Amino acid sequence: TNRVVVLNSSDLSLVKAYDTSIFQNPLIDENGNLYLFDNVNNNLVVSKIDLATNNVISKQYGTVSNTYSSSAFIFNSTGQTTHLVVGYTIDNSINNQGQDVEFLKLDKNLNVIWSVIVGTTGYDQIVLRTMFGMPDGGLFAARLINRGAYGYAVRLGPNGELPTSCLFHHSSRNTQATNISYNPNDITANVSVNNITIQELPIPQIQEVQVQTDVLDLCVSQSNGGGYFNITPNNNTHNNVDDNLNHSGSGARR
Repeated sequence: TNRVVVLNSSDLSLVKAYDTSIFQNPLIDENGNLYLFDNVNNNLVVSKIDLATNNVISKQYGTVSNTYSSSAFIFNSTGQTTHLVVGYTIDNSINNQGQDVEFLKLDKNLNVIWSVIVGTTGYDQIVLRTMFGMPDGGLFAARLINRGAYGYAVRLGPNGELPTSCLFHHSSRNTQATNISYNPNDITANVSVNNITIQELPIPQIQEVQVQTDVLDLCVSQSNGGGYFNITPNNNTHNNVDDNLNHSGSGARR
């Protein structure tokens, strides 16, 4: 069980509390709507809850393969939320791809803008709280895990596109939002803020800076029994950067 507790920011009084069956980072927009995620009969369900009126809209999506999800808002240039992006693990063994991660871009009425599947031929899983909405309308997700092996990051464009790479497979998926009659498990009456520990942390100071970046091509060569990255700084390609990848030719590790 994953418990989601909403507190008033001014006095830390209890607003709402819910129990769900999926680990998540719930979202609250500037209009006081809570976006809550749940695993209902092995399907992902997203609920939009107006915290002022308790009005609930719920929609169902694809089949969930484990108990973790991740999500983030996409903001416009004035700081208003426009969309949300969601990632969750699916079983793609029917295509001989093990477990993969499905990413959804939703509008604020929970309709699907696009859906894509990203993964390797191993067992890939989404990790909690590792997704960010990008200014161009795409997403960045870090620490997707190939179970028992390594983690990696994915950057998807505004239409769900993935830059060419031979490390991942990537395909669009026609996932649709289905309206369902579902009310999240509201346990507000059974929760006391006296039993909640509040840890106050400093607010991070964010400064936008322009930096020189290198392009890391995750296509991996298997020559000479191992692999290597192709690193392209300032448009000058330098091949065969060892980066300690000689491990029986199993490919990129990080």
